[in-house]
Amino acid sequence: MELDPDFAPCAEQMGAAFLDLGRYSEAKEAFKKTIEIGGFSEWNANAITRARDSLEMMNKVERDHGQVPVTEEAKPTQHSFGTGFFVSSDGELLTNNHVVAGCRNLTIKGGLPVQVISRNPASDLALVKAEIKPDQIAVFRSGTSPKVGDTVVTFGFPLPGLLSSEGNVSTGVLSATTGLQNDIRFVQISAPVQPGNSGGPVFDTSGHVVGVVVAKLDALRVAQFTGDVPQNVNFAVHWSEVRALLDEQGVKYKKLPSQQAISTSAIAKIGSEVSVTLDCTQ
Repeated sequence: MELDPDFAPCAEQMGAAFLDLGRYSEAKEAFKKTIEIGGFSEWNANAITRARDSLEMMNKVERDHGQVPVTEEAKPTQHSFGTGFFVSSDGELLTNNHVVAGCRNLTIKGGLPVQVISRNPASDLALVKAEIKPDQIAVFRSGTSPKVGDTVVTFGFPLPGLLSSEGNVSTGVLSATTGLQNDIRFVQISAPVQPGNSGGPVFDTSGHVVGVVVAKLDALRVAQFTGDVPQNVNFAVHWSEVRALLDEQGVKYKKLPSQQAISTSAIAKIGSEVSVTLDCTQ
């Protein structure tokens, strides 16, 4: 919390820890702090939702019963959602670390449980595994790297319960090969993303993966400081970070050079075949 005071999940998780310890006043203060930080990123927005739910639950218990200890059973069931995609025929999937962080249970379609195999918080990646043999797996780009201005296509399941359950496809360009403040772990893309897109694949025009969707820049937050609203500033994990994690974990993934462009509808079909919604119960 000292290193990154604007990262709301730190304060929210501190509140959850205080709640588990029965230190209710401190838990309330931490949850209130979470809300005060503001939801200027997807991580913060999800943390604020959890903090508000926890405060509402605590206030209800106090109104109904006075200062009554909150048992594990009394805690509200909270769900957050993200996207993952199959990278091996053994059922391994890639997603974001923030999608799986703090999950008591993690499932994909049909309530099938998945297990976290490896996490890299620095690059916000996670490798999870389902006991399933997928029909299709993603193919990663090999050979020459994408260039600034190249077309990219994202696929994911944003705003579940509100938007299409079949998944959404968006197109844009590779805006920069680094992220915020030239962070080489990430790339900037103009393809629109929404909450729930996190962990989804970023494809090139050959339908090969060149990144993993990670975050969007909060336009309102930036506008408060600059007086201008940024347009389509979104980020993905750099392809080198993604491939490094897979290599480190010994994942048998596919890779091919990108030599021939295919239609966006064909890329969308690939995305729908390899991607799934991840449901995190907290």
